[in-house]
Amino acid sequence: MQKLPSCVLALGFAILIGAAVVGWIIVPKVINNKIAEQVRLVNGSETFNRWRDVPVPIFVKFHLFNVTNPKQVLIGEKAILQEVGPFTFRQKRQKVDIKIHKRNDTISYRQTLTYFYQPELSTGSLQDVITVINIPFLGMVHRAAKQSAFSRSMMLEFLADEQVFVQKTIDEMLFKGYYVDFMEDFAKFIGYKLLPNDTFGLYYGKNGSDQGVFEVYSGIKDTSKFGVIASWNGSPEMPWWEPDSCKKISGTDGAIFPPFVTTDRKLNMFSSDLCRSLRLIYEKESEVGGVPSYKFIVDPEVLEDPVFNRDNMCYCTQPGSRFENCPKQGAYQINACRKETPLLVSLPHFLDGSSEYLNKTEGLHPDRSLHETFIELEPTSGLLLKAAKRIQVNMELRPFKFIKQFKKVPSMLFPLVWVDESAMMSEDGRGRLKAKLIAPQTYSNYGAWGGVALDDVKTTTLLCVRPDRSAADISRWQPDGVDPQLVGHLVSSVGLTLRAINMFLETLVILFISSLLATFFGLVIYARWNYGTLEALNIPFVKPSFFLGSAPDLHEKIQHLEDIARYKKYGSVYGVYEGRSPTIYVCDPELIRLIFVKDFDHFQDRRQIDLGDPLVNDFLDFLPVDKWREIRGSMSPIFTTGKLKMMSTSFKTVNEEFFKQLTQIVDSKGRDGAYSMDMRQLFDGLVMDMICRSAFGIKIGDPLDPDNLFVRLFKDLQGTDADFGLMYTLSMVFPWLTRFAPTLGSDSATRIVAIIRGVMEARKESGNKHNDFIDVLNEMYDKLSSPEYKKLKIAETAVMAQAINFVLAGYDAMCTTMTFLLYNISKHPEIQEKLIQEIDNFMENHDGEIIFEKLSECPYLLACLTETLRLYPPFIRPERMCTKDWKNNGLKITKGTLVMTPAWSVNRNPQVYSDPDNFQPDRFMPENKLKLNSYAFLTFGLGPRNCVGMRYAYEAMKFCMVHFLKHFRVELSPETEIKYKPGILFLIMYDPVNLTLVKRR
Repeated sequence: MQKLPSCVLALGFAILIGAAVVGWIIVPKVINNKIAEQVRLVNGSETFNRWRDVPVPIFVKFHLFNVTNPKQVLIGEKAILQEVGPFTFRQKRQKVDIKIHKRNDTISYRQTLTYFYQPELSTGSLQDVITVINIPFLGMVHRAAKQSAFSRSMMLEFLADEQVFVQKTIDEMLFKGYYVDFMEDFAKFIGYKLLPNDTFGLYYGKNGSDQGVFEVYSGIKDTSKFGVIASWNGSPEMPWWEPDSCKKISGTDGAIFPPFVTTDRKLNMFSSDLCRSLRLIYEKESEVGGVPSYKFIVDPEVLEDPVFNRDNMCYCTQPGSRFENCPKQGAYQINACRKETPLLVSLPHFLDGSSEYLNKTEGLHPDRSLHETFIELEPTSGLLLKAAKRIQVNMELRPFKFIKQFKKVPSMLFPLVWVDESAMMSEDGRGRLKAKLIAPQTYSNYGAWGGVALDDVKTTTLLCVRPDRSAADISRWQPDGVDPQLVGHLVSSVGLTLRAINMFLETLVILFISSLLATFFGLVIYARWNYGTLEALNIPFVKPSFFLGSAPDLHEKIQHLEDIARYKKYGSVYGVYEGRSPTIYVCDPELIRLIFVKDFDHFQDRRQIDLGDPLVNDFLDFLPVDKWREIRGSMSPIFTTGKLKMMSTSFKTVNEEFFKQLTQIVDSKGRDGAYSMDMRQLFDGLVMDMICRSAFGIKIGDPLDPDNLFVRLFKDLQGTDADFGLMYTLSMVFPWLTRFAPTLGSDSATRIVAIIRGVMEARKESGNKHNDFIDVLNEMYDKLSSPEYKKLKIAETAVMAQAINFVLAGYDAMCTTMTFLLYNISKHPEIQEKLIQEIDNFMENHDGEIIFEKLSECPYLLACLTETLRLYPPFIRPERMCTKDWKNNGLKITKGTLVMTPAWSVNRNPQVYSDPDNFQPDRFMPENKLKLNSYAFLTFGLGPRNCVGMRYAYEAMKFCMVHFLKHFRVELSPETEIKYKPGILFLIMYDPVNLTLVKRR
């Protein structure tokens, strides 16, 4: 009986497995089945009764906006608003005319909403008087704008005495309503009434009314459809929108949801008031009164600018040729379902909306804790614990030349009211939920772990509690009523099995360790395979590490500064092991001329690395030579002088709008006309707006908004310095790891591609030609089926990649260059004064106009830009791959060897540039630049594969700098410091560069 403890161990193990199965599988399964039985609308059940007569108190709070400066708004000034309220009502929901349709597993009903004023929960009185925009009058003016001149003149006769702003009580604005004089006469004219009883109120006639006929699934046959709306007013679609994707009614009414909610699930709820279904996404785990919950919020894509999210274009009923009539980020139109009244819905105080809306008013203060729409539910049952639907209703105000009252008003979204509809499960309800659902689930988990604990107790009791007893004593222990011989056979069998398992595990461990060692040595041999190649070339080289090449700490170094240090140490030609690849670095201008220009046929390609992202792989700079030649040929015509002149119209418009707004910001936020800003952040929106308008015909919204959607999308594409780490160092040794390295943000790339594709389709449908980048992309798209493109395997991805590449490359290069130009002239006031004088003379000579073909009269501006590009080339290492063996004066480069030309080293060659580290624009003035070696300037590359957008960048930056220095000077701020970021392979990255803008008098 020596093996009794093994028998006990085996039995304990069996008990452990049994406890785990019961605790982790069976008990939760029983609970879920019980929930599924309860979560269904069966007539007479508790669930049905609570669904029919909602027991949870629902409070609706109305916040209205009082206009404090109506006279100033009439002459175009910003509206100053005062929020009043809340005026709180308790809402009673009751379902009537209930009909059960067993065949369809649905229930139809009407839901009545009754409101009861709660003065004790309100601030102010329903008799308080406020000044508001005349909603019926403005709505009628919008209607008149769409009529013929004759019909419009007839309509205006009814509106001659109306005022833009009126004074009304809160009660009149909400449920009571007020009589509209002109509506009675107008109804006689058109033959029908636009307003019931010629009376207007935001909620007039809605107290005690129903919301139409709903038909929802009962969940009896399919729990996942519990409460989901099958139809509304007899149709599964809304009649107002196009296409079908926007028409479809999806989700529940927001009061109930199907059970078993997961974090990756998207919840939909339909609201007839909002004329659409809203999509909510998981935000975080939370807790309501001790009950664990999932919090869901409105999906940000729901309220995105239709230009950026084409799925929202259906809510823009009259977009215009360039979508100029579409609402911006954070709002959508509901005029189609509101008798063409120009109403728009947003979150309160334009939370998460375009800053353009906020900038047109004063008195709005978006606050997520007060203005966010959300639901919190218990995920297993789907029961609603806490919810708030917060919506703001706005009206479009804009000037109308045909009616005197509206001739000078500003263009804006005018907030009317925001509504907070909130509910929370009672404390008693939460207590019952915890007792019936949360506790059993917790116990099931504890029970499973309890099995482990019980097993441990049994074993410990047998083997450890009586340490004074010997093993022989323990072996003689037998439970009562058990046949000793039977137990012996059982223990013997278990013991043999355990010994066999033990031997098997030992063999596995040995094999595993052997495999690890073999893999490690194999990787080391692979990584070091090319070591010795550079030594044989008889050139200086950076000594490699054990197996990570010459730069094992690549991710910790500032690459362009490292290049300068190497150039000073090793000279103009030296070798570096880029991981396992021998690479030759060339800084000598004559060798650069040979490699990039004269002997280009030996160096046509660049590295071909599968970066794990089809878009990045198809960027123009990364394409193999045949594909590159075809696509470059398609793109080059867009950068001719004639095309750039056409684009300059967009340059001018964007800059005029931008600097007008920037001047207002400096006036309002600065002190004595001075204001400190991060220059890179300042240029982010300006440059993005210039590129998007000139190349794609897209206006990005407010370019000074730090949360501008388009800027954010492209920044997400680039990633941050945190994305560049040890993975890149390892990928230099093991190139296949690039598939796992961060490239483009996938979600952002998908959305940008969708935007650009949408603009391309709209351009094709219109039949118009703008001679911009969109036309080039459409022409390339049309060639996808051509023999040339098929032979070269050029697919749609390559077309979209050029659009993204153009924006990314131009955006980063221009922002960086202009940031460092301003930094340098702030360090050298005498250079700044000379530049400003040239710009002032130019403006004076051309009557204050900036004319594209006349900018050549600003040679010092061009010299300053070129000197900045020399000192701070944004793309730090132009490269070429040797495609045929090449030899020159003893330097031999074999096919397949990569040649790097570190731009920062080449551009600061002391044999070409005197005092190379100092900012001296005069060296690029016409009388001096011919003395320089042009092959010692690598900022845009050289030869056939140089930067295709070089001229575009120069012209765009000239427009920006002329406008900038026309309005401001720049000075160093106390916090001004250039601090580069390490680990970036292609571009220079740096911390914010803060300078002080000083308004010119």
